[in-house]
Amino acid sequence: MSTHRLDTGKLLRDLDRARRAGAPDELSYRQIAAVIGVRSSAFTRLRRGETLTADTLCSLLMWLNPQAPLAEYSAPRATPARPAVGSPHGEDPYPA
Repeated sequence: MSTHRLDTGKLLRDLDRARRAGAPDELSYRQIAAVIGVRSSAFTRLRRGETLTADTLCSLLMWLNPQAPLAEYSAPRATPARPAVGSPHGEDPYPA
C-alpha cells in the first residue's frame, strides 16, 4: 500500500472555489470537464472520495493551478497497525 493518498476533499474544495471565482459567470463541473478534456464523472468520483486516473488528475491540477506542487493535494495514509504476532521467523516485522 502506498504511503500517501490523494486528498480528494481539498482538491474538490479548491476546484469549487476556482469555478466560482468568475461569478456571476461561474462554470459548471460539466463545463470544466469539457474545457480540460476529462469526463464530468471525475467530479462525482472526487465527491465520493474515489481515485482518479493519473491523466485526469494531471489535467485537473493543471487547470486549477499549474504552479501548485502535487504534495499540496496529498495526505499521508494511516500507519498500518502492527500485527498481534511477529513474523513466522521470530523477527519483529517493524523494527524500531
